[in-house]
Amino acid sequence: MTRVSLSMPPLTDVGPDRPAAAAVLQWIDRHRAALFALLAVLWLLAFSGRWRLGNDSTLYVSLARNLAAGRGYHAAGWPRGNSHIGLPLMLSWNFRAFGAATLWPMLTAIFIMGAAAIVFTYRLLRFAVPRPQAVAATLLTGISFTFTEYLYELLNEIPSFLGMVAALAAFEALTAQRDSGPTRRARTAWALVLIAGLALAASLRPATWALMLAMAAVLVWRTLRQPQLRRTALLLLPLIGVALLATWLFDPRHGGMAESHQEMLRRLLIEKPGQTLHTLWTTTLPQVFGPMTTRTVFTSGFGPGLST
Repeated sequence: MTRVSLSMPPLTDVGPDRPAAAAVLQWIDRHRAALFALLAVLWLLAFSGRWRLGNDSTLYVSLARNLAAGRGYHAAGWPRGNSHIGLPLMLSWNFRAFGAATLWPMLTAIFIMGAAAIVFTYRLLRFAVPRPQAVAATLLTGISFTFTEYLYELLNEIPSFLGMVAALAAFEALTAQRDSGPTRRARTAWALVLIAGLALAASLRPATWALMLAMAAVLVWRTLRQPQLRRTALLLLPLIGVALLATWLFDPRHGGMAESHQEMLRRLLIEKPGQTLHTLWTTTLPQVFGPMTTRTVFTSGFGPGLST
């Protein structure tokens, strides 16, 4: 039986023609199967199947229990127009199948969605970079603090990430310029993945409309440069248009007693334009372009004076 060594070789042959990064990437690519297996083991060791209480997850569970009991989309007796319906709907199916006190099946489903999201992340990266870089970036995504934190939570993040990355991978598979395009069966499979990914992401994040608009713009540009994509564009553009319309029509924030953030901002701009613009300029924008930006991009701040 052949033993596989995961020890890093000494970088004695590093030089101008072979930088250290290239040697590390080659090592990661050579041992990719073992590294992905180790990542899966680490995930499984941390999985408990128990609900980690939080404000948002408690709201989703309450909404789902009322949906499962036939009492409508309510929590504590009040309609929640600002809450996205995707996760509460999935949780309601969980409660109907396993009982209102059982959550481990949904937690297991989110765990599996996370694993699937990592697979689609790798597939998406392979359209843009060579395999060693794709393997390294995928491993770093799977081991990152933010990803592993949400992997065990009853929250929207992992399912919506799966929907978006699956839709992006499918979009690239159908439209990216390559020497040989996908087969007819592969095109059909990727089209189904695109539909499912957009539907999943839109049910969890109504702001997915921005992703759909970006896809439509990129598709038009690629079709202008690659006339052979015309048939694909004729299929995907109406599909994206229908998805955009459905996202708008079924956005739960457009109804109910809870005022959405967009409606509140529109009302304040009409009723109190001076005060609203002053608040945006002195409070909101400094927050967006301050520490929040570095936390969004790098998952942590750089410290006082360095985060902007």
